[in-house]
Amino acid sequence: MKLKDLPFGIKVSFLWLYVFTILGFLFAFIIVDQTVSHSPLSGFLHRLMDYYKGNPSEMKFGKSILELAEVSHFHSFISPFVAFVFSVFFSYSNIKQKLKIAIINLTFIGLLGFILSPWLIKFFPFWIVYIKPLSTLLFLPGILIMGAKVLIDMFL
Repeated sequence: MKLKDLPFGIKVSFLWLYVFTILGFLFAFIIVDQTVSHSPLSGFLHRLMDYYKGNPSEMKFGKSILELAEVSHFHSFISPFVAFVFSVFFSYSNIKQKLKIAIINLTFIGLLGFILSPWLIKFFPFWIVYIKPLSTLLFLPGILIMGAKVLIDMFL
């Protein structure tokens, strides 16, 4: 089956899913900007750690177990579902099978790191804070690449 042969309604539905996914990423960037990403950028990882662990000298309280669970609970359901939908359509794209599998796996590995990173940052040493931006660099491009390739194969 080819993506371009799908019914037009499915194509339009996927296009809307992609639009809302990009909108979700934009809102996520706003959240990051408003919580931890204030200038200078050099201190970003320290601010990220302070956001989850807290920083008594700056009167910042760390995230509670409940707060971590609420965020993780939501992201554990919705993020893999969106990645699954994208990966199912992407598996019908016309690129090499090994590349497809690599992109799908890296996307899901990135999501796993992204979902677990608040817990790891809260309870492990500072160096683990690197998992948050690294996992984002895995899953975000994966979702965007899969979605763009699917839309290209559907409409062009």
